[in-house]
Amino acid sequence: MRSQDSLIGDRIICGIPENALKERQQREKDLTLSKAVQICRVAETTRSQMKELQTDDVVSVHAVYSAQ
Repeated sequence: MRSQDSLIGDRIICGIPENALKERQQREKDLTLSKAVQICRVAETTRSQMKELQTDDVVSVHAVYSAQ
């Protein structure tokens, strides 16, 4: 990252509360500011989708029957 982008990227990484996401950012080779932001957005979207899947509105499947 360039100097100003590097400082902003460091602030993003330091401000992330999730250790796994911090580690993901730090393992990234040639991390750019836009890539750091993209990784955070993907993680946020994934977290939101996982939360949706875990709601009570999801219908549970109790058994699967073969149509033979």
